[in-house]
Amino acid sequence: MYPRTPRTEVAPKGGFPCSDDVQRRLSAGAKRDLDRRFHILAEHVDSALAETDDAKKWSLWASGVWAGLTFLEDCRNTCPAYFRGLHWHNLLKTLITLCNALENVDPQIAEIGTRVYERAA
Repeated sequence: MYPRTPRTEVAPKGGFPCSDDVQRRLSAGAKRDLDRRFHILAEHVDSALAETDDAKKWSLWASGVWAGLTFLEDCRNTCPAYFRGLHWHNLLKTLITLCNALENVDPQIAEIGTRVYERAA
């Protein structure tokens, strides 16, 4: 059986931590901010797909994975209550292992991925 997540659990008395922020409707400004961030990430993916040089394409893909790891760690630090469960731990462990291996192949991916994260975050 899969671990229960806050979406499927019955809320404890007083609600889940962070639930007020999550359950509130997003304001128009917040929606614009999220949209802008997703467009920045989409531009990075598009640039990787459009690249004709295989080495550069690989580097852009790997830096996108690094940016994904950074976003995952940011989510975990921002609201740890929504980061419970073995599935989240396994995802983080897998991404860390993958990113470390990718960085061993091309040390630039950490720097590029961090820049992508900083532009979008």
